[in-house]
Amino acid sequence: MALGARIGSLASQLGPLRIMLTGLVVVLSLFPTSPGTDIGYSGWALITTLLAPAIVPIVFMGLLLDMLMTRVWISSAQGAERNRLKGILIFETLLAIVMLVAWLPFYLSIGKAS
Repeated sequence: MALGARIGSLASQLGPLRIMLTGLVVVLSLFPTSPGTDIGYSGWALITTLLAPAIVPIVFMGLLLDMLMTRVWISSAQGAERNRLKGILIFETLLAIVMLVAWLPFYLSIGKAS
């Protein structure tokens, strides 16, 4: 199966809201703030040092909430729908792990800063 077909299949299984959540998680995970970075108050630095660190916990909790709701829906689903939801749950678990690994050093450094 071609890559484009797989991506199209994944997109149709996830739906538009999960696609937006996935995109946000990917973008935030690609540009984590490095520990010890000085805060910037203008330009790109404003986004990477103030905005992104504030948004990450909200997005992460939204991802966990969607995983919880997916688990609830799995309990009442059957057949192909159950398999689709299990695939979504696995995919979102991987996204949560990626986001956690990308941002954990930054948040751990906050407690160590003097």
